[in-house]
Amino acid sequence: MKFLLLLVLLHVVFSVPPFHGTKIGEKTIIQIAEEKVKAFTRTKGFGSLQTYNIEGPNKNKWIDEKGKTVGDPKNYEFKAPGSLLIKKVSALDEAHYDYIPLVPPKPVVLPPGLHIDPGVTGVTLNFFPTSK
Repeated sequence: MKFLLLLVLLHVVFSVPPFHGTKIGEKTIIQIAEEKVKAFTRTKGFGSLQTYNIEGPNKNKWIDEKGKTVGDPKNYEFKAPGSLLIKKVSALDEAHYDYIPLVPPKPVVLPPGLHIDPGVTGVTLNFFPTSK
């Protein structure tokens, strides 16, 4: 029975993305990847996807699915190889952050009937309660 509980606990620990806690108004840096990145993505609680490009015409801006800039671009700064500095955290920043790698991974050819789960990537930014 203890072994079964250990397996369930390990599954939960390795299935949940790591979280980064902060308070609104604070400066924070989120390490999203350890490799070079092409862009960051963040998924808001209601499912909308926003992209932060490291290069190109939308460099250093959060762009929503409709192509509109979200938030103040001066509030965010890319830190190589895969971190994002948020100068002043706001409610707009609470999301799950992930990345698009600069070099896409090579596809792995598996024998028939074999499947590898992709695993969990990224970091979820949560807020700590503030006392009044």
